Amino acid sequence: MTDPAPPPQRGPVSRFRKGLRQLLLGPNTVSLDQTGPRRTRSILRHEWVRTDSVGLVRFLRLLICLALFFLPTIYIDLLVPNKSKAGVALAREIYYATVIIFLAVTLLKGWHSSSFVVFLTIYFIADILVHLTGQVFVWGGQSIDPSRSLLLAVINYFEIAMAFAIFYRHWDCLSPRPLSGTQALYFSIVTGATVGYGDVLADTPVGKRLVILQIATSFLFVAIFLSTLLGRTASPRESEK
Repeated sequence: MTDPAPPPQRGPVSRFRKGLRQLLLGPNTVSLDQTGPRRTRSILRHEWVRTDSVGLVRFLRLLICLALFFLPTIYIDLLVPNKSKAGVALAREIYYATVIIFLAVTLLKGWHSSSFVVFLTIYFIADILVHLTGQVFVWGGQSIDPSRSLLLAVINYFEIAMAFAIFYRHWDCLSPRPLSGTQALYFSIVTGATVGYGDVLADTPVGKRLVILQIATSFLFVAIFLSTLLGRTASPRESEK
């Protein structure tokens, strides 16, 4: 009778992959029954038959669900091979990191002059705003971690600041001119914080409209998004229930 063969030892590459997976995904192995458009259709059906949703809030929730079909995030979920909840969350974080890099390069390397790049920037910001609004009104209780949602919201806030800096440079609506990418980002952050030092000014009608839009977005962000997400972070057990 021969002794059973010892189990094969993992090589350094296999151990590195396992360690990296453990580092990024942790022990979370919860799988999702549906991802991508199928899951979005399920959310839409749930909102359609929801009994406690009426009036403007109901209309907004349904509009958010419909908007998801035209945005990239749900289709990124389809790229995750094992459809785990942690894997989908990581894929979305990689996407958000890619958007940050795109916005930073656009702002600092002079890509802001391209109308196509500006269209992509608007598209990415629309995706951010729809998902932030959805966190508040639709699927916030399903978040993998309320603290993660808050962290992503802060990252999204800076993405919006970079996007408006790109708009200011694209339409050349700030003085003094010429304006660098760093100066445009400085003005965007100052405007979002409603500080207004007065050293850089929006001196065209388009620039003033952009300032109004950014201030309104910032107020909405702070008043609704962060306050709601902070409340979920402070009491995570309620969201689990």
